[in-house]
Amino acid sequence: MKRAAFENSGARLLDIVTGIEKNREAIAAAKKVEKEAFGRAESDGYDKKALKAVLKQRAETDEGRLELFRVVDTYLETIELAENVTD
Repeated sequence: MKRAAFENSGARLLDIVTGIEKNREAIAAAKKVEKEAFGRAESDGYDKKALKAVLKQRAETDEGRLELFRVVDTYLETIELAENVTD
């Protein structure tokens, strides 16, 4: 009974590990494709940092973007208040 449980556990662990390995291979391949795409874009005159910013913005939800703007506005207002206090 214990041996069967151990074998099942080992088989499950092997499935998990090989699945993770496959995912890592897929991620590495995707990173390579992305790097090549950025290279092509740069050779066409596009700015890599700007492209990354665009991708980040497109991935965010409208709600997430609004929340970020609220936080940034709060920070700027706080800095402005601090500057006015020290003047």
